[in-house]
Amino acid sequence: LARRADSLSQMQDKVRQSQQILQRTQILPDFRQLPGGVPYTINSVIETEVEFMSADSTFKHKVRKVLTLAEPLPSLTRFQLELHQIMHILLTNALEAVQEMEEAEIEVESAREGEGIGVRVRDNGPGLASEAAAHLYEPFHSTREGHLGLGLYLAKKLITRCGGEISCESSPGRTSFRLFLPPEAMQL
Repeated sequence: LARRADSLSQMQDKVRQSQQILQRTQILPDFRQLPGGVPYTINSVIETEVEFMSADSTFKHKVRKVLTLAEPLPSLTRFQLELHQIMHILLTNALEAVQEMEEAEIEVESAREGEGIGVRVRDNGPGLASEAAAHLYEPFHSTREGHLGLGLYLAKKLITRCGGEISCESSPGRTSFRLFLPPEAMQL
């Protein structure tokens, strides 16, 4: 019963996180354009999520953040909410991986990949054991104490809905998640 109660609590936390993301996106004026008529792109999603993650004092003060964002990128005309959720999950996981480190670093980059867009989120945490990597996107599988194991499962479901892909490379001292969005994900 105690384990089920803990799982329920974690699910409630995920629901609250999703509600927060929806509330944040509701305050954005328009998903097609930012103030000043600037088009909404994957870079806008990245910058917004990094800014919101800065509410966490460890992320804000103890983690070196490196953003390498390609310009110009095509406008996003759909899947904005999904991409916000995915970026939130990847940044949260990266933060948890480097939480206790002295020289913590999280890198986020965007790049054109053919006609599509690639996004990479890297951390210099301990890396993933091969057993953990084998079950990365399975629901309810987590190597972290007190975690339900739904974040990466949800990220994979969401990127698939966008017509894209997610992959992971990990070695001791580095984990990198790569997203790929095909051109049709950016068109109506």
